Amino acid sequence: MKFRQTAFFHELVAVVTGSVLAVATVAFLTLPHSIAASAVMQHLT
Repeated sequence: MKFRQTAFFHELVAVVTGSVLAVATVAFLTLPHSIAASAVMQHLT
């Protein structure tokens, strides 16, 4: 039985994929806010 056929491998892949998606979602949501905030600060000063 190969490592790729184990349940642990599939759970590991699911956890890694979920973590990557979560990080990408957080980055996608927070980046526009930080960019907009810095643009506003530059505009005000």
